[in-house]
Amino acid sequence: MQVDRLADGLWRWTAATPGGAEGNCVYHEHPDGIVLVDPLLPADAADAERFWRALDRDVERIGRPPVVASTLPDRGSGARAVAERYDGSRIVAGDALAAAGALPGGVEAALPGPPAAAGRAIVTCACHGLLWTADLLDDPEAAAALVPRLVATAPRMVIAAHGDPVVDDPAGWLARQAG
Repeated sequence: MQVDRLADGLWRWTAATPGGAEGNCVYHEHPDGIVLVDPLLPADAADAERFWRALDRDVERIGRPPVVASTLPDRGSGARAVAERYDGSRIVAGDALAAAGALPGGVEAALPGPPAAAGRAIVTCACHGLLWTADLLDDPEAAAALVPRLVATAPRMVIAAHGDPVVDDPAGWLARQAG
């Protein structure tokens, strides 16, 4: 598990996806609450203990359960575990996530539309200029169609489902994903 502080109240951690690849997850903290985007649980017992201890501390400090935004159907087990542990709410991918409106701290989700696969959403956070693309850019055809819409969000940082966060020229990085 790798944990990176990206900004005040914004963290990224990695953990193994159900397919075995390292996947990104996002922690966003605001006085209004905590939002976890596509949380994966660490497989290593020591990392898992450290993860829960840190999240327990943050939830106690904020005083309310985290909101879990699950943009990918195959990341549901981590989302369920977090929601069950804190008796929190789980917002599932697709229409329910996009219909939720603004989440704590101004985090918003949207369905990017065709040709993206059903059940996938993007997440934005205006306070950090964050664009979470999940794995929508993995398909070159989808990337070519989606990139103009994603660039229009004017991100200062892009985090995809895999790989390092993009903070240097995120609009240019997005354009390169379109081929």
